[in-house]
Amino acid sequence: MDQMKRCPPWRSCFTPVLQMPRSIKWSALLNPLPFPLERASMSSSSSSTAPTKAVSARVREALRAIPDYPKPGILFQDITPVLAHRELFQDVISEMARPFRQLDVTHILGIEARGFILGGAIAASLGAGFVPARKPGKLPWERVTEHYDLEYGSDSLEAHRDAWTVGSRVVLVDDVLATGGTARAAGELTRALGGTLLGWSFLLEIEGLGGNQKLSGAACHVIARC
Repeated sequence: MDQMKRCPPWRSCFTPVLQMPRSIKWSALLNPLPFPLERASMSSSSSSTAPTKAVSARVREALRAIPDYPKPGILFQDITPVLAHRELFQDVISEMARPFRQLDVTHILGIEARGFILGGAIAASLGAGFVPARKPGKLPWERVTEHYDLEYGSDSLEAHRDAWTVGSRVVLVDDVLATGGTARAAGELTRALGGTLLGWSFLLEIEGLGGNQKLSGAACHVIARC
């Protein structure tokens, strides 16, 4: 696991949802979301970069840095506070999907394991299918395997060989971009399965590790950096 730099500690920065007044307006009846309609439309916009800045700051606020986990010297960035906050989680999914909304995405490839959580939600948001990229021995049927090198040793990612048809349009999703080895391998796996790689989408990038320099040939979208 890559050593991570410290992000600001989590603290609550959200206002509670106000109770609906007795005099109900039509706009309130038409908006099922737990925040104002104007904000929902801004977060789903595909032309503005403003939501990226707003969501990025809120993600950094919500991250919980845990020292010496899972082993001494590692500063683990816990994303569960981001996932647990319903309003922020919805905005994160909307923002991670935003650059790809007009690209006719057919499949999301989620990288084990937190990429499953984010990738499944993004697939639903884009109306796409979801495919898991798993570590060796986790898939029950015929597989395609992509091997990649780590700083010490090697690892692999696998997907079922019938994950999609040739020419399918694929976006890769994971929670953290660190050194980029796993993400690059997932891109090669996508191509090996006959998919067209449209890009990568990450919740968080650890700066100073050069991960994005290893990703080429498609867009790399990151919500927050630390």
